[in-house]
Amino acid sequence: GQKYAMGSRARVQTANALTAPAGKVFLHWNTKADGSGVSYNPGDALYMQNENVTLYAIWGDVTGTTNLIYKANGGVGADVTVDNLPINSKVTTIANPFTRVGYDFDGWTKRADGTGGTFAAGTDVRVDSTGENVLFAKWVPKEYTLTIHYVDDKGNTLRDDYIGTVKYEENYNVASPAVTGYTPDKAAVSGTMGANDVEVTVVYTPNKYKVTYKVDGEVYQGPTEYSFGDALPAAPVPAKTGYSFQGWDKTTPAKMPAEDLVISGTFAVNQYSVTYKVDGEVYQGPTSYDY
Repeated sequence: GQKYAMGSRARVQTANALTAPAGKVFLHWNTKADGSGVSYNPGDALYMQNENVTLYAIWGDVTGTTNLIYKANGGVGADVTVDNLPINSKVTTIANPFTRVGYDFDGWTKRADGTGGTFAAGTDVRVDSTGENVLFAKWVPKEYTLTIHYVDDKGNTLRDDYIGTVKYEENYNVASPAVTGYTPDKAAVSGTMGANDVEVTVVYTPNKYKVTYKVDGEVYQGPTEYSFGDALPAAPVPAKTGYSFQGWDKTTPAKMPAEDLVISGTFAVNQYSVTYKVDGEVYQGPTSYDY
């Protein structure tokens, strides 16, 4: 026999290497020689515990007839029954006659939960007289495409599309990426996948920021609100009698950045001179005075 580590999963083998007794055919494996133990079919998984396992071939006669029933197992369609099959004979499985929204057919299985081994349509199974011969359709959920576009309020692309696959009836939740200067209309795209591809557009609205000009600590102009990316007008040139404007501490950008702006400047007092003349000649001065 073969050796397996405790806790591992052994795949039950076929009986092709065995020679059947005269008039007999292989039915299945069993943990007891008389067939009263646990039965396993080729392809089943056997979980190894802390003891050896011996499987015995169970043989059956080729006599009489039986039937084979195919069930939709969650799909749509009435049971299909094939009659007058010789007991313990091999039968070729039919093509799938059932449908199920959001699922693909993945073969036939001997148990409704899919644990009874899987037989592709067109392969052989053996029918016996020890109970109902039933095959259940095995289904796997289809995968659908989730596409998310990220655009601004004018339809311009801001980020590459998100493209992913989601299984039918599976939940999805995709956070919208951060884009400097914008706020998305959806913080995340979420839902449960139906039986169709899903396409969603997340629209980003430009944030609004303020521009304020101050001179000598006092507001000279503003605050004026602009959307991110708006073209900004040239900075004002303040005027004040008796003073000269010394300029702004920073250059006004061409477009509104993603922050409020406070641009500061100062006035410097002008100086003027006083001169006294007598008969056209300077008598005193010139003397400078602040305005």
